[in-house]
Amino acid sequence: MRVTSRPLKQFFLPVMLVAASVVNADNRDPDRDAIYGLVDHLVACWDRADAQGLSMLWQADGDIIVPDGSLLRGRNQIEKFYSGVFAGGYGASTAIAPIGQLRFLSADVALIDGQFIVRRVLAANSQELPPERGFFSIIAQKVSGRWLIVAVREMEPLLD
Repeated sequence: MRVTSRPLKQFFLPVMLVAASVVNADNRDPDRDAIYGLVDHLVACWDRADAQGLSMLWQADGDIIVPDGSLLRGRNQIEKFYSGVFAGGYGASTAIAPIGQLRFLSADVALIDGQFIVRRVLAANSQELPPERGFFSIIAQKVSGRWLIVAVREMEPLLD
């Protein structure tokens, strides 16, 4: 029987990679908490009709595509858009945005998928409209220790 010995680096490299993966997975909890906090902060700003607060959750060059297909790029456009929304029938509305999936694409980039429900939206005649329901995808990036929104895509289901 012939016995060959493997160089130690061939044995230790896979073990080190597996160990590093486990350590990295365990160390993601603070990032997960921060990302859930980011979405919670987004909802809190919505509930206060705080357009400036909302815009500051984005990176300076971040963007959002809203359900009507409009693309808003940069904090100034995002703040102006939300100011208009809140000045309309959304000023007293409330939102919930449960996260369905959180996936780290790299050490500092995450994909967040979830649903949103906006209640207490008022029509032009001050009548309350049915709740708006839809889905969102957010790409967030950790910059200088803080998670910020890079891009948001909102979708509402098509009605029959």
